[in-house]
Amino acid sequence: MSARSQRRGRTTPKQSNASLLPVYIGIGVVLLVGVILLAIGASGSKPPTGTTTISDASLAGYPTMGKADAPVTVVEFGDYQCPGCAAYANDQGKKIKESYVDTGKVKFVFHELPISSHAHAYVAAQAARIAGDQGKFWEMHELLFAKQTEWAPLSPAQVKVKFSEYAQELGLDVTAFNQSLESNKYRSEIDKASQESLAAGIQSTPSFVINGKIYQASGLDQAIEAALAGK
Repeated sequence: MSARSQRRGRTTPKQSNASLLPVYIGIGVVLLVGVILLAIGASGSKPPTGTTTISDASLAGYPTMGKADAPVTVVEFGDYQCPGCAAYANDQGKKIKESYVDTGKVKFVFHELPISSHAHAYVAAQAARIAGDQGKFWEMHELLFAKQTEWAPLSPAQVKVKFSEYAQELGLDVTAFNQSLESNKYRSEIDKASQESLAAGIQSTPSFVINGKIYQASGLDQAIEAALAGK
């Protein structure tokens, strides 16, 4: 083969760079999209997951904490056996209480939504309500979430014994507590709460409602701030 033929067959550096140009452009586009997505995520703006028909009038009788005339009302739809609800209650929920509820900015309402696949969700919801008869709803509420991994694996009979122990720990009249739990005192109320939740379009726990919009825990702080700002 002649030297001229060899030169013709050789790929020059200029030709090689030109052939890689579409690759460089593709990489650049991917990086640009990534930067845009990161910027959106960093903004902290979380859109609501939908709307609901839940109104203040429909919340009568549900456990509430905070000032009655607080400028913003937050409604949590929760299940005591839901791991996500426990994760919220044991961390973010405490911070929201301290920052917004205790300062008079938010009225917080807990609306039960027991999931049928959770064997002890109904009895746990009743345990909290029964503790509320003795002025200790929120104390039992917090205890049930804090010790969820302790009681969730138990049998139905063992769960009632464990909840009785919690009642004693909180200084309740244990006899009265046990009698109410055995009689399913609040079963109809919990059934009603579940039906209302589903009818209002609440699909998962924990879900939070502010001004008729549904939020997940990840967007709750921003949603509260926006509501306080009148947005």
